[in-house]
Amino acid sequence: MQLRNPATSRTSRGAINTAFMAGVLCLLSAGSAHSALSGTYNASGSDTPSITLSNLNTGPFTVPGAGPGFCVGPPNSCSSGSGVTGSTTVTGTQVTFTFFGTTNGNAGTFTVNLINFTTPITGVTYVSGAFNNSSSASFTATSTASSLSFTGSTSNGFDAFGGSTFVFNVTTAASAVPEPSSVVLLGTLVAGALFMGRRRLRGVRV
Repeated sequence: MQLRNPATSRTSRGAINTAFMAGVLCLLSAGSAHSALSGTYNASGSDTPSITLSNLNTGPFTVPGAGPGFCVGPPNSCSSGSGVTGSTTVTGTQVTFTFFGTTNGNAGTFTVNLINFTTPITGVTYVSGAFNNSSSASFTATSTASSLSFTGSTSNGFDAFGGSTFVFNVTTAASAVPEPSSVVLLGTLVAGALFMGRRRLRGVRV
């Protein structure tokens, strides 16, 4: 009859438990996987009476890729070269707007909303870009957990003759899914502890 040494058996179990707990601690302390905008979203818009936003595509759109196009006026004849045409590109971490053309010297605002994102948004920051008449016209951004809003404001029309590009960085909440390296580390520690425990148990049978 073969008997296990109780003290050695307890030592093996202790080693396994220690390795398992170490792996869990590593898993909990490891940084979460970075997240970015993904999936689909839609668009909506608004304007003031003296500035008109038209031909806005509402989607759905897919990240990454081209977003909504639109026309800002008056005049609102972007297809014939009158007014300001706007286009959008969205990636996992940035939103880019490109404008071409000019409007009349009206004062007012227009807003393009990118809505229904499924990735939680934590903020949006301006990176670069300006209208030619930047002293009187601006383009700014705000965010909620599921949307991004971009507002053009002017006291004397919008001048994007030759092209004006605005870039904004978007930050999102970190994913709750652990990084693959952390999962691999936990699995390796547990497997190693089990292997060493089995070897010790085999070596102490009498």
